Amino acid sequence: MNHPVSHHYVARVIKSTFAMVTVLCLCANLTAQTQNSASDNLLLEGEKPLSQCVPFDMPDVQTLRQSQHQVFAHYFVPFPISIDNKPADKDQYVKHIMNPNGFGKRYVKHGGKTRQRPLPRPVRSDDNWLLEDMKLEVARGINLGLDGFITDIVSDSGINWKRFLAVMQAADQVDPGFKIVIMAGMPALFQNPAKDQSPQRMAEMFLTLAAYPSACRTDDGRLVISAFRANDKSVSWWREVFAIMADKGESVYFVPLIQPWWDDAGKWEVQLKAFLPISEGISTWGPRWASAAQQWQNFPSTVAQYNKISMSPVGAQDMRAKSAIYWEANNTQSYRKLWEAAILGKANWVQLITWNDYSEATEICPSSGTQFSLYDLTAYYVTWFKQGKAPTITRDVIYYSHRIHSINATPDPHRQPKLFKNLAPDQACDEIECLVFAKAPAMLTIKLQDTVQTFDIHTGLNEVRIPLQTGTPQFTLKRNDQVVAQVTSAFEIDNNITYQNLLYHGGSSSRPVIGQTTKPTVKQK
Repeated sequence: MNHPVSHHYVARVIKSTFAMVTVLCLCANLTAQTQNSASDNLLLEGEKPLSQCVPFDMPDVQTLRQSQHQVFAHYFVPFPISIDNKPADKDQYVKHIMNPNGFGKRYVKHGGKTRQRPLPRPVRSDDNWLLEDMKLEVARGINLGLDGFITDIVSDSGINWKRFLAVMQAADQVDPGFKIVIMAGMPALFQNPAKDQSPQRMAEMFLTLAAYPSACRTDDGRLVISAFRANDKSVSWWREVFAIMADKGESVYFVPLIQPWWDDAGKWEVQLKAFLPISEGISTWGPRWASAAQQWQNFPSTVAQYNKISMSPVGAQDMRAKSAIYWEANNTQSYRKLWEAAILGKANWVQLITWNDYSEATEICPSSGTQFSLYDLTAYYVTWFKQGKAPTITRDVIYYSHRIHSINATPDPHRQPKLFKNLAPDQACDEIECLVFAKAPAMLTIKLQDTVQTFDIHTGLNEVRIPLQTGTPQFTLKRNDQVVAQVTSAFEIDNNITYQNLLYHGGSSSRPVIGQTTKPTVKQK
């Protein structure tokens, strides 16, 4: 049975080896060759284009869009690049979101709501600064090889609705081939019983957004929609939503996100089977710890047995300062292994969870603590997923990942009386990770205080790990006694802390540090 799985409306059809149908947007093909350079023009001053920073020759947009595999990043509208267009040292991220005393001291015992922010940019003089910021987000997504964003409706009015509309508008203006999958955020929209719970309300949101050219569609014109925790509402409720839309001439291609998945009680299977008659594909939120990857490699085949497309979840880390909890990600191990699970499991689509949900620290977009490390690393796996093989390494690049204090560092009990709790089955990790992409064999040196360690590096991707200790790590890669790559971490490791900060920070040898602002909001002694 063939399924149209493209996000493009005007398209040609290509049959895949999995008897699935994927399509290419003709208008995107006509313009794709110019999109890389056009999107680079939207980047911030001093921001190097991704193609100059990754350790392989990045394929162009047209080549990546010819793949039968689709990659979308979950875009969360409450955390745009800028909330108020104020200077980075005076804006809402500093004043409230990362500040222990922000929001009326709501998160004072946790050290603030988040531990990092989007990379700051200069104040924009344009009144349409929100739209310009969204264009920057889209441009970064295009350069990464994404097919689009999955954007979460968290409100049908107010600023978050305005941001959603700005995302839709920006995608069309920057690149007509970059599409937005509309996702209903069911907990945010319908958890309050005082809110209108009618299918009519949901249908009106979808119909409003469907009018934008950037709305994701199949080759036969159906609107691609999803819903976070779609099973919060019954199948009959959703049928009413789709019937209202059909009366307006809008048919849908539904890829619901069913939550939970693979729970011990088996509730997920009951929920899944109930939704099969109204769904073309299936997704879920997935884990954030490395040991889960082996099981999640089976997710695509589990979905395929029901003759549906699979949208595998791939997330980097999950550290919720607002709730004093985290799931141990083992530096970038969780992210890399979940990517490999999607690739080896032959998923149809991947949802990156997330592009920018700072409240859960799952973001992979350029940020103050992770810098461009997760963003650039994503390009490697997107290319691998779409082209069916790992990219050939043509440039030497070092990526590092570590926390800024030991897991055993003790916060001020008067400020933070409760320690963060690890909810993952994987043990807490106290290591510095160094990923070396080498075009030929070389020698890596890691210096930390008075300790120097060396490691033989082979061609390709190398993972090196050492115990975390205080100081500032320095990484140097040599070949034939010549330095070919080097980087000093932008983040000192210091166990003298006021609040815990269990975010994995990162950087690379191919980019300068930009806007590092995490430390002052956490260390206050």
